[in-house]
Amino acid sequence: AVEQYLLDDHLTIFMNQMNSSEKLLEIEVSKDVDFNLLVMVHGHVVAAVERYLASVCINMIVESPYLMRKLLESDPDLGKRTFTLKSLYNEHDNVENTISEYLKNLIFHKIDKVKPMYKSVFDIDFGNIQWLFSSVKIRHDCVHRGGYTTEGNQVYLKRENISALINNAKGLIEKIEYLLKKLD
Repeated sequence: AVEQYLLDDHLTIFMNQMNSSEKLLEIEVSKDVDFNLLVMVHGHVVAAVERYLASVCINMIVESPYLMRKLLESDPDLGKRTFTLKSLYNEHDNVENTISEYLKNLIFHKIDKVKPMYKSVFDIDFGNIQWLFSSVKIRHDCVHRGGYTTEGNQVYLKRENISALINNAKGLIEKIEYLLKKLD
């Protein structure tokens, strides 16, 4: 439900998730457990970024008629929706629910969709986030195949790579937070 994103402190939740992930990386475990721990932590870090992006987007857009309009005017999928003249008033009265449903069903790890949405709605450019595109792909292997590719190979995960992912994620979110404050 959209409600889960509306009143929480998305930055505090994200930072708690990153701090927990950093602490998990400090745990010493046997070699056979280590891979599984890294699979879980990698998936968690990417999911935390996804949740943050969803929370900010849903919270801010649903609360602002101006941002709703920017989304409607800029989102290619939402903008394609058609309706009859007869249903115009009903659609107008229901636009907030339509947008809420659309955002609730949007998959926020589809960075190729989310990055331009943030740019067009909030005027926030994520910059070069190739690291996030790569991490989402690896997360998919972690979450859906337990850390193995479709070819059956183990994904390459090292503690230092996940630490770098955490640092990159925190840097991106700090940038977004800074730019969102300038919107106010």
